[in-house]
Amino acid sequence: IATGPPTGTTPPNVEYVSGFSAKTRNQALNPQLLQVLQSAAEAAGVKVVISSGGQDVYPNGRRTGSRRHDAGYAADVILYNGDRRLRVNDPEELSIVQTFIRAARDAGATGVGAGNGYMSDQTYHIDIADGNSIQPGMRGYGARSWGTTAARSAGAPAWLRQIMNGS
Repeated sequence: IATGPPTGTTPPNVEYVSGFSAKTRNQALNPQLLQVLQSAAEAAGVKVVISSGGQDVYPNGRRTGSRRHDAGYAADVILYNGDRRLRVNDPEELSIVQTFIRAARDAGATGVGAGNGYMSDQTYHIDIADGNSIQPGMRGYGARSWGTTAARSAGAPAWLRQIMNGS
């Protein structure tokens, strides 16, 4: 599944997906975000595979989509329980995903995207962009949770809104 990180090292339960260097968002994650992912992986008993990482800072360079990924402050991740890729549309797997997201929030995640129909029901966006980005104006960046590509909290599943609002 994974190769080594683009630079530096990753914690034990976190890897970069094979072919990561060919992706647009192919930069290493901020060390604080790596720690958030490791802490959440340990709490949920899963392996985290980073499928999309950091990108060049807006407006320059190789980049796509959200500024949350700038300078490695966000990652799109796949969660594995053994060899099984976890999906939100399976109640048993959803419980593990929820444990992971709750632990990520507790470890410092400020934004999470997940839900049925969001990145094929089995990829999750985790970020620490709010208040941590090197980009001016990123404070109060917006929604803490979403379930559609529009990154609006109204599209987030109720369980995700509840987790990200502290319950």
